[in-house]
Amino acid sequence: MNLFNRLLRPLLLPPGCLILLLTLVVWLMPRHPRAARWLCSLTAGGLLVLSLPVTALWLLSTLSSQPPVTPGQLQAFAPQAVVVLSSGGFPEQTEMEGSGVNDSSLARTYYGVFLAGRLNLPLLFTGGGWQGFGVASAMADAAVRMGVPRERIWTETASIDTWQNAQLSERLLTTRGIRRVALVTEQWHMRRSVLAFSHTGLQVQPAPYNTDLFTPLDSGVLAWTPSKSALFQSSRCLDEWLGLAWYALRYR
Repeated sequence: MNLFNRLLRPLLLPPGCLILLLTLVVWLMPRHPRAARWLCSLTAGGLLVLSLPVTALWLLSTLSSQPPVTPGQLQAFAPQAVVVLSSGGFPEQTEMEGSGVNDSSLARTYYGVFLAGRLNLPLLFTGGGWQGFGVASAMADAAVRMGVPRERIWTETASIDTWQNAQLSERLLTTRGIRRVALVTEQWHMRRSVLAFSHTGLQVQPAPYNTDLFTPLDSGVLAWTPSKSALFQSSRCLDEWLGLAWYALRYR
């Protein structure tokens, strides 16, 4: 999985795949100029399409298999804990006087704290990083700053991907007699997360947090105007679909 994450995924997704295509264009130009021009046009067209907000919105919709739920709907499931998946973080963030979390980890932490408070449940943050630093620990620190008592928080800091998040979370929770959990991650990441947790003995109620809601500012002509945020969202969705394909092949 490390080889797939570190080498293959960057080459198969933008901007890596676009750089490879342009390199091929340069190689083809003196040998097969017509083919080079065709491939260059294809690459430019692909970049344009992926940069459109309408494309990003459509790709997001293909991953949104689990609709958002209210705390009341979750309460009917009777979860025993809230499990929050990590995304990324930083061992040294000067302005925080210690470790910090990236945007996705912060969004997931925020929603996990909200749910745990409404349902009066403990929180489990799951996700490692590298030796000496676990993203889950930084998320737990953020939750404490948001007012959650430290004794209501558990952390799992050994996992390196979503699949291991599921496997190691189950081990930690079953030792505490917990079998039913509300699972928190962003909506675009939930499909793969549910796939991973379906291979454990836990009963899971997805609780997706939607960080990609479009506003009136994203409508009209702006929906057809290329933007860096749309390119990022499109690339992230393609990354998720690639991850889903990898899981289906490896863990079927």
